[in-house]
Parts: sequence; C-alpha cells; structure tokens
Amino acid sequence: MRDSTSDSSRDCAIGAELPIVADALPQSEESLGDTVGRGATWVMLGNVLGKCASLVTQVIIGIILTDIEFGVFASALAIGGFVGILRDGGTNLILLQRGSRSYETVAGPLFWINACVSSVCCVVIAGIGVAMSFLDPGHPQTAYVLYIIAAATPLQAIGGQLQTKLRQDLRFARYSQIQLISAVLRQVSTVVLALAGAGSMSMAWPFVFCALYEGVASYRATREKVWLRPPMFHTWGSFIRQGWWTLFGTACNFALDQGAYFVMGFTVSKAITGQFYFAFQLVAQTGVILGYAVQQVLLPALVRLNDNVDRQADAAMRSLRVMSLAGSILCVGVSVCIAPLRAILWPGMWVEAEPAIVILGIFFSWRIQFGLTTALLHAQGRFKRHAYYTLFEGGGVMVVTLIATLLPKFVPTLPEADVTTLAWWVGAWLVVGRVIVTLVVFRRMRVSAGRVLGATAWSWLIAVAVGLVTLAMDHFLQLEARSRDLASVFVQSFGPAHPKPWMTEVPAQALRLLIVGGTCTGLYLAAVRWLLRDTLVATLFMVPVRLRPLATGMLGLNKVPASATVD
Repeated sequence: MRDSTSDSSRDCAIGAELPIVADALPQSEESLGDTVGRGATWVMLGNVLGKCASLVTQVIIGIILTDIEFGVFASALAIGGFVGILRDGGTNLILLQRGSRSYETVAGPLFWINACVSSVCCVVIAGIGVAMSFLDPGHPQTAYVLYIIAAATPLQAIGGQLQTKLRQDLRFARYSQIQLISAVLRQVSTVVLALAGAGSMSMAWPFVFCALYEGVASYRATREKVWLRPPMFHTWGSFIRQGWWTLFGTACNFALDQGAYFVMGFTVSKAITGQFYFAFQLVAQTGVILGYAVQQVLLPALVRLNDNVDRQADAAMRSLRVMSLAGSILCVGVSVCIAPLRAILWPGMWVEAEPAIVILGIFFSWRIQFGLTTALLHAQGRFKRHAYYTLFEGGGVMVVTLIATLLPKFVPTLPEADVTTLAWWVGAWLVVGRVIVTLVVFRRMRVSAGRVLGATAWSWLIAVAVGLVTLAMDHFLQLEARSRDLASVFVQSFGPAHPKPWMTEVPAQALRLLIVGGTCTGLYLAAVRWLLRDTLVATLFMVPVRLRPLATGMLGLNKVPASATVD
C-alpha cells in the first residue's frame, strides 16, 4: 500500500515541511459515515436555502438591471477576482489539511500570512481599477466595482480562517448557519441596492457586508482570537512554499469558473458577456449545491482516512455515484424547466440566454464532480497535482472560449459567436476535461476507468434521455398553447371581465412547468429505481434520518438503515 503522506510531500515539493497530521478515526463515538451524512445534510440545506435566495435575487435584478450592467460586473469580477483568489495565500486549505491536532501549532502563522497576502491583493486590485478607468472609459463602473472588491479582500481574513476551524472540528451545523445568513445578507443587500439605482455596484457592495458579518459571526462561534496568536515568522517559508501550490490551484479553479467571462470581456460585447454570465450563473447556482456541499464536508472527513487508502477510495466512489445520480437530474431539470420559468419570471427578457441554459444544464452535472476530486487531492496533501489538473480544466475553458470568439474572424463563412455557440463550446469542454481528470485521480487510487465511468455515465445518460423525452413531449404536444387555452378558459369563467395578459400567461406557464417538471422527475426516478437501485438507496443517506422512512416508502424501496458507515 502506498504511503499517501510521503507521496503528498513529494508532490508539494516544499522541503523541510511541517509534518502532516491526520486525525484518527473515531472509535467510541458515532461512525464517520454518520458524521459525514449529517454534515452533508446541514451543508446542503444551507446551500439549498442560500441558492433559493440567490435565485430570487437573480429574478429581481434580472428585471432591474440590463445585460450590459451584468456584463460590466462579470468583467470586473473576473479581473478583480483573479487577483482576489490569492487573498488567503492558500493558508485555509493548509490549515484544514493539517488536521485539528495541529491547529495550536499552525493557526498563528497561517493567519498572519493570510492577513499580509490579502492586504497586498487589496492594493493590486485597486491599482487595476485605476488602470481600467483609463483603458475602458466607456464603462467607468468597472473601476468602481474593482475598488469595492479591493476593500472587501482583507476583511475576509478572520472569517475565512475561523470558518475553516468550524469545518475542521466537524461543526457543520454552525458553519452552514453562518454561510446561510451571509448568503441571505448578500442577496437582500443586492436587491436593495439595485432598487436604489446602484447598477453594477449593487452586486459588489455585498462583498464588504458579508465579509464583516462572517468575521463577527465566526468569532462568536469559536471565541478564537486568532489575531492575538504569535506570527512565528521562522515557519513562514515552509508554509509559503506549500501555499504556492494551493494558490496556483485556486487560480486555475477561478479560471474554470470565471475564465469564460474573462476572455469574453476582451473579445465580445458586454451584452453577450452579460447574457452568458446570466445563463451560466443560473445553471451553476443549481448545480454547485451538491458539489460544494460534498467538498466542504468530505475534505475534513477524508483527511481522517489518509492512513487507509482502500477505505478512502471506497468512500470516494460511493460519493461519486450519489453525486452523479442527484446532480444529473438537478442540472438537466434546469434545462427542461427554463422555458416556462423564463416566461413567468422574465417575460420578454433573457430570450437569447434560454438556449444556452438548456445546453449548459445538460453538461454541467459533470462539473459537480470537481468538488469530490478536489476534496480527495487536498485531503491527501497533493496540492501540486491538484493545481496541474485544475490548470488543465480551467485553461481549457479559456482556450475554447477564445477559439469560439475568434474563429469567425479567421473563417468569414462562420457567423459571429453568440451566447448559444459559446454555451456549446464551454459545455462540451466541461465534460471532456472533467472525465479525463476524474479518471486520472481515481486511477492513482487503483480504481479502474470502467468503475468510474459506470458510477457516473449511466446516471447522466438516463437524465439526458429523460430530459430530451420531456422536451420532445413539450414540443410535439404543444403544451404551451394547450396550457394557455386552459388558462384562458379558466380566467374567462372565474376572472375579471377585462383580464390583464399576465393573468392568463402566468397560470398557463405554471401549469406547463408543473407538467414538464413532474414528468422529468417521475421518469428519472422510475428509471434509476429500475436500473440503479443500489445507488438510489445510497442517495437516501443524504436525507435526514427522520425523513428516510417517508422517502423510502414514496420510492417503493426496502427499508434503508438509519445509519451509514464508510467501510
């Protein structure tokens, strides 16, 4: 059996590094599987509620703001965020990977490295803002957004490290509570500022508000005065050398999530950038719920399995199957439901983004797996390897975006790149890059490509097939026209004498949404219950214990155990 600790030391190439300590598995306490399951429930619950608030916000600001204002914010976020990812110097990942037993030794120097790096980033982002005011005088708000992002950057140091401690101590309920309140604060303040006429800056000021809240809330949760700990300058060299690879990996992760906007900001109009940003964010807000939750919960749990590679691989494979089954229908469901949703929420708006949302929804479920492979590599201390893998994926997003936008200029017969074309290029690469990296990561854990593809591809293919069948039903049965006829009859019979157009359109689209959403969900559950029964049963472990009997009965499954283990 390979020694993962020594292997990670070679990968990080940091010389005389402080020892990596993996916490022992709990023996007399509850099983690690129960801890992970309950933690995933809390984090996913917080994510779901936070994303619901985010969706409501996007509905409102999608009405208030223009696509150009979305484009200005997306461009500024891509530029400022690219520098902002360096703000913690990789210290929070190092702190988490070291384990709770090393906290007293490493907390002080890691915080002060964090504070210094974030202060430098603040100055750099502000300097870029000054430069942008000269380079892009037609959109002065780009510089203003950068100034606000710069101000928020050093404010995140305290909250970031103390929330890492909460995860390290497996206090997922409190961590999720802070994240949820922060998300609600962000969305409410965004709406208030947008209504007040702040434009693009309505999406920037909440960075400052949330950083302040998270710092105060995290301190109240931990009572940890980390700023009073000694900096221990003599240890900074080894941390900085290791942190370099975490920073590099985080930069590449930013390219994966924001690289497309960064390239579009220089190659296409702000309107197209805004349309793509709107489409991508709408899909991502749904898709990352599961991937983010898995990464947040599994990383501290997988650190505890570093001394048992077989158990670690088994836990990762179980998570991969569950993520694929749940994530596929979540993302494809967005594709199926976006037409009636857009008609209800944004009538006459974001029409160009609708096909892009359908395309990205089909592909995005593969992106969710990024959280699992990231958790695995970080738990094993393989920051260098994670950085190179993420460079491959994130760099690929930027390259395909650049090709899609520049190719028509070299091939005059091709039409100019629009939002739909960009969605095809970016979506296809998300699948290709993710499959390659996932296979490589699991191969190093002695898991065959066949097992990995079997755990992922079937769920996705079933979801896509069900989604296409549902879209075909919607088209050939003319559900939109039929629903509108039914709603018209109802309004004429029970409504006012002179109804407004929306009185017919909203219930018609709501009925259409109910039909297509229910059909897609029902067909998918029936298919996976027949073809992927064991994976469906495993997925029920994400459901709170008290609700498992109800979920099991509704699906017609045998009784599911109340607890789960990872071995």
